[in-house]
Amino acid sequence: LHDALPISFSILDDILISCVLKRGVNESREVPCDREDFTLFLSSDGHTCYTLNYGGENRTLLETDNVGLKYGLHLVLNTKPLEEGKTYGGSGVKVILHQQGELPLKRVGFHVPPGYVTFVDMKKEKVFLFSLLLSC
Repeated sequence: LHDALPISFSILDDILISCVLKRGVNESREVPCDREDFTLFLSSDGHTCYTLNYGGENRTLLETDNVGLKYGLHLVLNTKPLEEGKTYGGSGVKVILHQQGELPLKRVGFHVPPGYVTFVDMKKEKVFLFSLLLSC
């Protein structure tokens, strides 16, 4: 495991071309993000996973303040197969959206193959479940 960490971050350096959070309610501003904003973990089946904006280790959280194609997180990833011995589970990436501090579930999410552009629109909803008390 000790040897896997530097190799895994080396793979992230090969994959991550650019990362920018675009804001813009009061003024248009771009907040760069880099490998330091990613948290590495290994899944139970041995895949290398990177979580952006995990919020641990006193890191500043990346937040957006507007919606639309011009705003939010803009990632450019190199998803082509890497050199021999540096494979990361095939071509493309799997994107899983999850709460900060939670581990992602592999069965949820979507795959982005090489050469594709994908836009994701999301909103957070709170669901309250109230138990019904029935008296017989």
